[in-house]
Amino acid sequence: MTSFAHQLAPANKSPTHKVNPCSRGNGQPGGQLDVGAGLSDAELIRHVQDCGRHMLAHYERFETMGDPADREAAQHWLKAQNEAQAALSATAKAVREAEIQRAIDEGVGYFAAAGQRDRERLAA
Repeated sequence: MTSFAHQLAPANKSPTHKVNPCSRGNGQPGGQLDVGAGLSDAELIRHVQDCGRHMLAHYERFETMGDPADREAAQHWLKAQNEAQAALSATAKAVREAEIQRAIDEGVGYFAAAGQRDRERLAA
């Protein structure tokens, strides 16, 4: 009988990285990505994005189903995301922070414009 508890091939934690084949089930990371293993900034940024998507998916499932394992899985993905962000070069960190700030600024501008538009509609 085949055991499905252990995979024969390494699991993908991210499309660009391999991890240990053992997982704890429920989508939790089975192994730890060695973020100091000479990965490029582009690979690390992709891993950060992948971890963020997994984290959000588990939190959404936790809110829907209430399974504490989903919350724990989301926390593990957040930790992996933070580790990958910490491994970025200083230049890549600065670029990433600028992108995040630009997205925040654009979001604030959008809501300010939408609020002004709504106020004009109410006044008319």
